[in-house]
Amino acid sequence: MTKRPLLFISHDASRTGAPIQLLHLLRWLKANTDLTFETVLAADGELRSDFEKLGRVSVLEAWRPGLKPSVLARRARRRRLLARLNGQAWGAVYSNTITNGHILDALHKRGRPMICHVHELDMMIRRYGRENFEAVKRHTCRYIACANVVKSNLVDNHQIDPALVDVVHEFIEVQDRADLSPEARRDLLNELGIPENSRVVGASGTTDWRKGPDLFIQLARAIQQKRPGLPVHFVWIGGAQPGTSRYEELQHDVRAIQMEGRIHFVGPRANPLAYFAMFDLFALLSREDPFPLVCLEAASLRKPIVCFDGGGGAKEFVEDDCGFVVPYLDLDAMAGRVLMLLELEDLRRRCGHRAAEKVRFRHNVTVAGPEVLRVLEQYV
Repeated sequence: MTKRPLLFISHDASRTGAPIQLLHLLRWLKANTDLTFETVLAADGELRSDFEKLGRVSVLEAWRPGLKPSVLARRARRRRLLARLNGQAWGAVYSNTITNGHILDALHKRGRPMICHVHELDMMIRRYGRENFEAVKRHTCRYIACANVVKSNLVDNHQIDPALVDVVHEFIEVQDRADLSPEARRDLLNELGIPENSRVVGASGTTDWRKGPDLFIQLARAIQQKRPGLPVHFVWIGGAQPGTSRYEELQHDVRAIQMEGRIHFVGPRANPLAYFAMFDLFALLSREDPFPLVCLEAASLRKPIVCFDGGGGAKEFVEDDCGFVVPYLDLDAMAGRVLMLLELEDLRRRCGHRAAEKVRFRHNVTVAGPEVLRVLEQYV
């Protein structure tokens, strides 16, 4: 019996966690199953070409460069695209994130199964509005939660039946990665103006409130106050670029505490994993982060993780063997654990080794892909 095709919906094609993980999943499905699929992007982004390598891609908000279509023209194009998608016999519609309620409304047909892969906790669900999430709930027959804490939020705060929620922890494509050579590390340090004998505390992500870049600055100050003579630098990859208002807000705080030469917000990089390999450890300052892929990427490079209890699903990864979980927003406690890892090389190596093992055997797409496939196969 021929299996019906699947429609995957991504809220955009930005270089952020949810679209990246969807790409991991689609690559695995294409290489390991006979399923066929199409992808619709609610908004465009730099990863669009990666999606296009795997199959047909439509973009709801796309338009030819150089043209400024009227509102009516854009609405007409959107209606035509949604009508085409709605007219096809999809085995299931798989919505990656809770942000696509309006699309589910447009694509809903009686009996068409819709699956929602939830990468959000309560703040983000509320940010996108009650109407959006009510549409998600109205049409979704099965949920995949990226962490136990995400399932708990759906059940406890949004009255989702726990029997309808499968937990599949976030995952990446695990590859054999060579250690950064001394020469390569020196080049990266020189690029950032960091002396070669320095320790590096790393972080990564967008620079919004949820991710805690302001807390990263406070952590740096706390560590400097505890060990003023320790040559340690603090590097944040991703987020606001120099010249943007958000970048200048962060630099204002850096200057105010006189740590211009120690705290480095370097913006997005085409090769972020090279910078992760330069880190001695990874500090996750997120206030709310369901299960950040940057945590898994750093761990795959044998970097210990320090995170907050109550900040999301990272503690489900860190547990008690590949870093430390400290009380929520307790920067003094986090500074103490960071210093412990920086100063005890055996502990740092042991935690880093266990972190990489855990990613390989629990958070690899080769492990998680079949778990997602078991959900999909119920409908196709």
